[in-house]
Amino acid sequence: MILENKKIFIATLIRDRSWILPHFLKYLYELNYNKKDISIFFLINNSKDDSYQIIQNFRNTNLKKYLDITIENIDIKNIPDDVRTMNVRNNYIYNHLANMRNIILDRCNKNKFDYIFSIDSDILLINKDTLNNLISHKKDIISSIIYNGYEFKPELYYRFTNALIKVAEERLIPINKNKTEFIKSQETRYKHLRKKNGLIEVDLTGAIYLINTKILRDIKYGYHIDGEDAYFCNSAQQNKIKLYCDMDTYNQHIMSESWLNKFLDGEKIN
Repeated sequence: MILENKKIFIATLIRDRSWILPHFLKYLYELNYNKKDISIFFLINNSKDDSYQIIQNFRNTNLKKYLDITIENIDIKNIPDDVRTMNVRNNYIYNHLANMRNIILDRCNKNKFDYIFSIDSDILLINKDTLNNLISHKKDIISSIIYNGYEFKPELYYRFTNALIKVAEERLIPINKNKTEFIKSQETRYKHLRKKNGLIEVDLTGAIYLINTKILRDIKYGYHIDGEDAYFCNSAQQNKIKLYCDMDTYNQHIMSESWLNKFLDGEKIN
């Protein structure tokens, strides 16, 4: 089923992504959704490679097929590269990303869209029905499941996802001071253990998710020790908004160029 009545604002942040952008854009273009109902917003920030030119070429080739394709380039000094260390992320990256994502909300709010589809630029939309699937659940915030464990624990790649829940004080080994942990790995790996329609209610998600624009009046991004998405999710819950993850709509998270090469070589990494 193709849903063609909802206006979608697809937004992604770009920083030094030339190594994956051609593949990201290929899968983005192949989404099974009416392109005339899609406006794409690329926010390029502090990029030193040729990401801008790659995006510009995509826009020149495909602009007439979409509702719109917009590129905005922002250069903010003294923001270090995201080397995925806690020091760099807590002191620079998370606050910077929150500011960038609030710009996205501002650009979306100036137009009439039904949903924001926020997607990180290192995710390949291998599920062409992602938008249709997420929209069909009719939730205010719902993510597509991805695996994040390839880089640091490849044998348990499915254990680390973008779906987390809060835990009680007596539970063992929470992953951070805010008492959240990844959902059970068995649920992420085996379909027969999942709830109806593949949906699981979560407390924290990110990376690739659909947001109903009707909820955005009171919700913004901000600094959080677990990242700007955690701040957004906490804000949503404080406003009585539930969050979900669609466990049956999987997409590929590519965290490095080495994993991209494995993916392109046909090695099974999901």
